Amino acid sequence: MFALAHRRSLVFIFGALAISACIPQSARIQNATQLDDNFNGNQNSWDDVSTEHSERKIENGALTITVKSTDWSAWTSPGVLFPEDVDVQVDIVMATITTAPDWEYRIQVRGSSRGSEATYYTCGITETGRWFISAHTGPSKSKSIKSGNISTRIDPEKGNILRCVAKGDLFKIYLDGKFLGSANDSTLPANGNPKYIHLGAYNGKNGDNQTQAVFRNLKVRPAQ
Repeated sequence: MFALAHRRSLVFIFGALAISACIPQSARIQNATQLDDNFNGNQNSWDDVSTEHSERKIENGALTITVKSTDWSAWTSPGVLFPEDVDVQVDIVMATITTAPDWEYRIQVRGSSRGSEATYYTCGITETGRWFISAHTGPSKSKSIKSGNISTRIDPEKGNILRCVAKGDLFKIYLDGKFLGSANDSTLPANGNPKYIHLGAYNGKNGDNQTQAVFRNLKVRPAQ
């Protein structure tokens, strides 16, 4: 399922793009309180559909999301449901930063589904060196909750460790072990039902160039 994302219409707008499989997923879904995925295979049933706009692949110990279209977002998720309070961490390299310098990468938590209709919270980093926390309330609908500047220079070509923690109404974002910011929000009220996590990327106004985000060493834990 895919939908165009116009990020600049608000401070940060993120598309409800899922790289979602076109076959029934209920048989693959499992519940877990934690997960370690080194992407040495697709044993966790990540969505794996590719289209003219984006593609995802798992190989050589990495999950790679390639966003081919301009002003377009894509994300993918494992076939695993987690408690609403989670602590998610992943290593990320933006492999195409020199050719596609307008980008974002992010972790999405409390996903209501794996499809384009999903609601979720986002912890993300932009190419301008800003962090953000937002709530995605429906297809192409997003609420910017809090954002700020990263005080130290990031080098996404060498890689960063993004961490997103959700506990109750509190959301916290970290980069390379450094706390960046937090926010309280109840736009998407917790209801006690297990939720999905997503990993995502955005390709901005890069002309015909593609954005490629390479994710490694995913860790999901209960939030403390």
